[in-house]
Amino acid sequence: IIDSYESSTDDRGDFVRSLMRKSEGLTSTGIIICILYHEGFTDEEIVFKLNYNPKNFKMAKSRARAAIDLPINSDSSFVKSLLRRFDYKKSGT
Repeated sequence: IIDSYESSTDDRGDFVRSLMRKSEGLTSTGIIICILYHEGFTDEEIVFKLNYNPKNFKMAKSRARAAIDLPINSDSSFVKSLLRRFDYKKSGT
């Protein structure tokens, strides 16, 4: 999934490569969560797409956020933008 996304367009490839450079210990699930946020999906949509229960999603989301919210990234506009998507309580309801 990640390779397909990365190779689909230059912008998506740039996103994945930037994500990999800016993260530490980001799992495949974390990368997919970041990709889905980047594409504008809500928490509820991600839970459905990944077939997670909400509790497991919350834990995976927290781990992914921690992997990119590093002191060395404090001045990165890329990371700040992605963290806003993690922190924004998006809901279709």
